[in-house]
Amino acid sequence: MSETRAITEEEFALQQRELGRSVHQHDGVWWDMVKPFYCKPVFDFRQIEPGRARPAVIRSWISYSHAVPEPEMASRSIDMMVLSGERLRNFGIKSLKDAKRARVRKGLSLVEIRRLNDLESLMDQVRDVNISQADRQWPSGGTGLPSSYYSRHYDVWRRQQLVEFSSPGREWWGGFREGQLICYMTLVHIEQVAIIRNVKSRTDALSLCPNDAMYFTVLGTIRDRQDCEMLVNGSSFTPSLDAFKERFGFQKTPLHIYTQHYRVYTRARRLFERAAGIRRAFRREGVPASEVTGQ
Repeated sequence: MSETRAITEEEFALQQRELGRSVHQHDGVWWDMVKPFYCKPVFDFRQIEPGRARPAVIRSWISYSHAVPEPEMASRSIDMMVLSGERLRNFGIKSLKDAKRARVRKGLSLVEIRRLNDLESLMDQVRDVNISQADRQWPSGGTGLPSSYYSRHYDVWRRQQLVEFSSPGREWWGGFREGQLICYMTLVHIEQVAIIRNVKSRTDALSLCPNDAMYFTVLGTIRDRQDCEMLVNGSSFTPSLDAFKERFGFQKTPLHIYTQHYRVYTRARRLFERAAGIRRAFRREGVPASEVTGQ
């Protein structure tokens, strides 16, 4: 399969709209309404000086936010896990410490890592990986969808994954053991930034070090791409997950964010998070969302 072509911010925005996101363009920037009447740029790393651009007022009357080029312009900062510059260009087996190097070699000897050129025939196996990871993480408060979602809404989820897979700028990597998918990673390349969007693995395969092998393989391909200046692996999440990423060279890097009406925004966010927590608690008990929301 040919190398992934980086897409523009506009191309990514139109993809997100096709996937059902509430996306619009205003003041030369593509915005996503990520919460009711709260927007941020579709491309998180688009830097804008405060006052130079904003989303449409009717879509952002609670607040909006965007990255800024200077720390003093920011209302807050988010630590992102980033691999860039010399750390990216010099990535390789020699850049890893002995313990990580051993896990990578073990994983590569037991798991076949390859880029996926067909997803449709693997969808049931992808679903099984997602269910396994959800069952592993949800009891401890992990993020993402509950395992029941992939059974109840399989057709909707399947269509969305196939649309993403076929969209420009996207790529999927999978890890296989005896012909069965046991882990996978998805990425999107926007401008000069590659973003790891999903990393999932089966619980019963973790002893094979599949994620170590997959990270090593994918990072090696990104290293050699001249149009990629930065690889982003999400925000800082938990100490154990951050440590896993740091062993591959990722560093916590602040993304400076300006938020309009920051105090109003924080109060609204607490209300939304409280409501989301209530809904999540009900979902854990198997209560339908319609009974929680009254819809």
